[in-house]
Amino acid sequence: MWYVPQVYLWLVKLTRSSGMALTSLVQSALPNSSFFTKQSVKFAVPWLVLTCGLNALLTGLITGRILTLARRAKGILPREMTDLYSGMVAILIESALPFTILGIIFAILLGRGLPEDIALAVIWGTFVVCGLKV
Repeated sequence: MWYVPQVYLWLVKLTRSSGMALTSLVQSALPNSSFFTKQSVKFAVPWLVLTCGLNALLTGLITGRILTLARRAKGILPREMTDLYSGMVAILIESALPFTILGIIFAILLGRGLPEDIALAVIWGTFVVCGLKV
């Protein structure tokens, strides 16, 4: 059996997501094509799902690590200090949740070819751009 360290799993998902994004970009840049054509959607939906899945996975791993450290620090630090850990977890989850939920809804709408996907593309794209600025 092959042993794959957990550290490399997120790298594999990131590479797949980037590959799907580039393929979707190339497909949508071809003549007489757009991001919403059937051929581009075949690559865009997996890209969206992989991106949202990676976001949820990394948020869960970071949150789990913070909560583990908070549990270990309960006996050492005062209660006011350990309450800061739960605040950090809440901020992480509240910042990652809209991006992930909107991305999943966008992938569903895009996959089904519903006209609402264009409006959600603008909203999700805004989240992506705002995330790059931070």
